[in-house]
This record gives sequence, C-alpha cells and structure tokens, in this order.
Amino acid sequence: MVITAGEAAAAGQASEALRWSAEHVAQILMVLAGLLSLASFVCFRQIHVEETVDPQPEDRRLDIGGSFREAVGVLVHDGRYRRYLTGCFLDGFFQMLYFPLIWSLLSRDLGFGYVSCNALMHALPALVAFFATGWLGKLFDRTNPWLSWAYVRFVWGLDALLLAATPPLALLFPPALVALPVAGRVLRGSVQGGWWILWWQIGVTHFAPPGGDTSRYMGIMVFLNGIIRFSASAAGMILAALAVSPQTLLVVGGIGVIFSGLYSAFQAAAERKRNQPETMAEFERQFTGGPPERNESGGAWVQ
Repeated sequence: MVITAGEAAAAGQASEALRWSAEHVAQILMVLAGLLSLASFVCFRQIHVEETVDPQPEDRRLDIGGSFREAVGVLVHDGRYRRYLTGCFLDGFFQMLYFPLIWSLLSRDLGFGYVSCNALMHALPALVAFFATGWLGKLFDRTNPWLSWAYVRFVWGLDALLLAATPPLALLFPPALVALPVAGRVLRGSVQGGWWILWWQIGVTHFAPPGGDTSRYMGIMVFLNGIIRFSASAAGMILAALAVSPQTLLVVGGIGVIFSGLYSAFQAAAERKRNQPETMAEFERQFTGGPPERNESGGAWVQ
C-alpha cells in the first residue's frame, strides 16, 4: 500500500491535533462547559411566563433591615427550625471540610489520572444519581424529613470513610484500590440528588408556614449555606496548611456527617414523643383546616 505525500501530511496534522487536544483537555472542557452554560440562557429565554402582577406603591422600597428583622424573628421563635438548621450546619460543615481534598487523595495518594479522577469525582456519582433521584424524591415527599436526612447523611458519611480507608487497605488487598473508591462514590451518588431535594426544595416546607414565610425560611437556608462554605473551606485550608493529611480530614468529615445523621434520627424520635408533625402532609394540615387522621397502622396521616 502506497501512501501519498498528501495522505502523510494529513495523518501528521491529525496526529498533531490529537496530541494538542490531549495536552489541553482541561482547557477544552472548561471552554465547552462555558459554551453549554451560555446555551442554557438561550433555552431559558424561550420560556414565556404569563404573570399577573398587582400594582405596587410608587414609594415601595427594598427594606433590607426589615427583612433581616423578620429572619431573626423566625430564628428566635421557631425552635424546631433552629434544631433543623443545627443539623444542616453540622452536615454541610463536615462535608465541605474534606470535599476539596478528595481530588488530592485520588490523584496524589492513590495515583489515579485525570480521567479516572473525574470519573470518580463527578461522572460516577452523577450517573447513579440520575437513576436514584426520582425514586428518592417520591419517597422523601411522604417521609419524615428528619428520618430522610438521617438516611442521606449516614450513606454520605460512609463514602468519606471508604475513601479514607482505601490507601491502607490497598496495601493488604490491591483490588481495594479501585473497589473501595467506586463503592464509596456509588453510595454518594445514590443520595446526592436526595440531599439536594431535602436542602433546597422540600426540607424547608416541613417547618415554614405556607405563604410569605416560606421565602424567609429558605432565605435563612441560603445564608446558612454561605456561612458553611466560608467557615468549612477556611478550616480545611488551615488544617491542610498544618500538614493534616486528606485521609485524616476524610475520617473527621465522614464521622461528622454520620453524627449529623444520628442527630436527625434523635430529633425524629423526640418529635414523635411530643406528637409533633411527622410528615409534610401532617404539618400542612395545621394550616388547611380539618382534623388530621392517621391510617389504621398508626403511621403517617392520610389526606
């Protein structure tokens, strides 16, 4: 088979292009992600919503101080929500304490390459979440949020502990080098979507009275999320600067997340003894009127 000069030149150019692409994978993916994000704005722009907005007073102003006082009032008067926020803070803080160091553990301590690290950090959990989130959302909407959180946090914490256990166990049993991270990431992915649903969607509605208070309660959650990201990231950087290993932070973080799950389970038991609402349907019945009813087995209330 004779290769012409033109074919040889084309093959050389293709080889050079592939080599350049391999050397700039991260940059290419970042540009692609940015373009896809911009494309999403175009898609959302096509959604038209018909709104009926009541006329507002001409002197209407954004009262930041008033909004702040209302949020403080929620925290002062709603003890259940304060306890809920405590559990969320523990969960989020211990997660963020070790999350930035997972990549360091996978690449430096376990020797995974760029593709493998991405698969374990993002692709595998996302794939599992794709299949599990719909089922979890349906379940959590009918379950005591305290118990839902307990389950999510226990499974999430196991992921961190499995990652931390990988380096020593891989010395004794080499297949553990792959098996344990994969198992941990699958566990994390199985509750990843459920965590998002509870934190950002339905969790707050178990505590916020219907109406304008819902936005206030959610605003407090957003503020708490910012506090967690700032404080936990700062703590993680300080500990890393003090030469605390990623494994140690994974163990501390994993145990902390599991502890927040035990805290949630304790709150569920305590509220049951006090005959407080166990599901969102029960909580909402307090505001919609009509006597609440339990099913024959004594479980959740029925509509």
